[in-house]
Amino acid sequence: MTYNQFVLFCSDIHNRDQVIGKALLRYATEISHRLDSFPGQQYPEAQCASCYSTFLPKRFSSSEQSTMYRLLKILAFACCIVNAASVCSTSKYNQGPRDWLQCSSSNIIEVKSKLTLNLITVSVSGSSIPEIGDFTFVQNASTIENLNFHDCGINSIGNQGFRGLSILKKLSLPYNNLTNLKATWFDDLPNLVQLDLSFNRISYLDPTIYFHLSKLQRLDINDNILTCIPTQNLENIRHLKNIRIQENPLTYQCRARITLWLKNHKVDYATNEDKYRWLDGILWQCLSDLPTDQFADRRMNTCVVSNMFDQLSTILRSSASLATSTQECVPARQTLTQCLQSRNVNKNGDVLMNLLALTHNLAKIPH
Repeated sequence: MTYNQFVLFCSDIHNRDQVIGKALLRYATEISHRLDSFPGQQYPEAQCASCYSTFLPKRFSSSEQSTMYRLLKILAFACCIVNAASVCSTSKYNQGPRDWLQCSSSNIIEVKSKLTLNLITVSVSGSSIPEIGDFTFVQNASTIENLNFHDCGINSIGNQGFRGLSILKKLSLPYNNLTNLKATWFDDLPNLVQLDLSFNRISYLDPTIYFHLSKLQRLDINDNILTCIPTQNLENIRHLKNIRIQENPLTYQCRARITLWLKNHKVDYATNEDKYRWLDGILWQCLSDLPTDQFADRRMNTCVVSNMFDQLSTILRSSASLATSTQECVPARQTLTQCLQSRNVNKNGDVLMNLLALTHNLAKIPH
């Protein structure tokens, strides 16, 4: 808290309680030169705990001192909380000549106040930044190559939010509240190589965005609420090598089209976290026979369910041979079966039979 902020605070109290207000204003005047001597006119965190006793003037009355003592303890505690919570530091990036700004528990005003002309990387996390306004980084446009806002609560970005960042290579906006993307964000990002939009609430991708990402090599769009990722214009991202799409509620038809396109163009999309990648073979098979009409999604669902039913049936038909393939395990298996039956446990076989019945009913969707 600067001296001027402190005086405004005291004046506000004075309007509500003149006795306490006068005492605090006298106090503010008394210590103004001490506040001004602090770096940046702020209370040093290390001295917060004792600032109220160190600067307490001796010529106030005992009642004034008692009241001020209590108020200043609260102010000192608040000062420590603010200083401890909001942290920004600058260091050399990869031991080189350029700077790396790291901030946490900050707001956009604090971040902007720390931007210097030598920055190559800006990394902000765990902060409260609901909006990135237009021309936020324009003064640093010629130096910033990496921009990372992780878990900052961002739900809005101005059309010109990244204006001028022509040498930006990596833009990371994970764990925020974005719901859509604007092509105008990427107007001035011709050299973007990595884009991370994971763990947001994005429900739609405008295919025209691809025109602005010709040099992009990696796209993370996983863990959003996309039902479809358009392949239209995707060929404009000529250097795409990796894309992450898992944990999106993609329709069968859309997943089939995007994964087949990625496979044919040798783009890596499969990860261990993608729990549906085993399904892609079935999806591609169904897609090859899919007519293009208003019932395409319905026909696709029917085809996929039918194929899964056939695979499950095959597994069940071969299960008997698996059960007796190792003779030495038969007694142990029988003992376990008897134990489970006596305890009325819902066994794997029961679960599979119920699943088959369910998929069989689903597969009866009329063509």
